[in-house]
Amino acid sequence: MKLMFVAARSTHDLGAVLKKVNIKEKKIGIVSSVQFLHRLPEVKNKIPGSKIVGQVLGCNFYNIDKAGEMDAYLYIGSAPFHAVGVAWHTRKPVYVANPFTNEFSKLDEKEVEKYEKEKRGKILKFLHARRVGIIVSVKPHQGNYKRALDFQDKLKGKKESYIFFCDNLDPGQFENFPDIECWVNTACPRIEHPLVVNLKDALSVLEK
Repeated sequence: MKLMFVAARSTHDLGAVLKKVNIKEKKIGIVSSVQFLHRLPEVKNKIPGSKIVGQVLGCNFYNIDKAGEMDAYLYIGSAPFHAVGVAWHTRKPVYVANPFTNEFSKLDEKEVEKYEKEKRGKILKFLHARRVGIIVSVKPHQGNYKRALDFQDKLKGKKESYIFFCDNLDPGQFENFPDIECWVNTACPRIEHPLVVNLKDALSVLEK
């Protein structure tokens, strides 16, 4: 079956929220989700010292890395999920302009600290786990079966491991496997759950 991906382009007025933007830093990188990507030239024209960086995903900051050094970032969108990712990846101030609520704010550093604390907790859970479930997604562009097999090979002699395939990840299904103490995710690394650690983090401590 063929799949067609259609981006949902937002037509929300940006004028009201852009009037509230007040950023003290000089070099400002503008980022957004795909919904507002086509509106970034409009944002740039109204924000002095800004540069279009482009789209950010929860797990991919390629556009940020190739855009060069910025003093701060302005995220256009509603979900703090992406803004936290940008702040964690860049270690720079991140501001959020939400066109749906017309609210402008600076991302609280405590949000990044909370995210880092949760990551450390998941890594510790993985280190102490005896039985590990390795999640492989069957979604297009997310399947990493070979990486799952390679990771399972690295676990030999250290932990018991089992590979699980899924389409939509339903954390409620974890209860059906009570012997699995930690899950390692080989799909999108920003899938959030207390029992799920992403593959990169698991490898970072496994290879030390």
